[in-house]
Amino acid sequence: MDKPTIATKLLILLASGATIERIVADLPGFQTRIESILTWMKTPRIRSHTEIAEKAARLREVMHQKDQALKLQDFDRAAVLRGEERALFESFWLQTPQGDTGDTIMHVGIDKQIEDLAALLHDTNAA
Repeated sequence: MDKPTIATKLLILLASGATIERIVADLPGFQTRIESILTWMKTPRIRSHTEIAEKAARLREVMHQKDQALKLQDFDRAAVLRGEERALFESFWLQTPQGDTGDTIMHVGIDKQIEDLAALLHDTNAA
């Protein structure tokens, strides 16, 4: 199982507004694996599901603020927010994903992201 990849998808999904309860309810066949990933994501500074959800909510705020800074061409502010984005991912021992993380968080529906997570969990289970 590729824990970092699944954890990154899970964090982005939570940052999009999904809850852990909803994810588990929508993917009951993967509940054990999802719980395992959430446990793996815990660190000495992040000890609960609530703290994971709070970090994900902060990630959403940061991505929104960074998007606004870029639209206003405030590149210094955008760079500071990019640093905070990186720190949030690193707090879970994850690398900051390349690509459209902000677009996914702000514009891709939760249902679609849950489908994508299910496909990833299925693919990594089959591998």
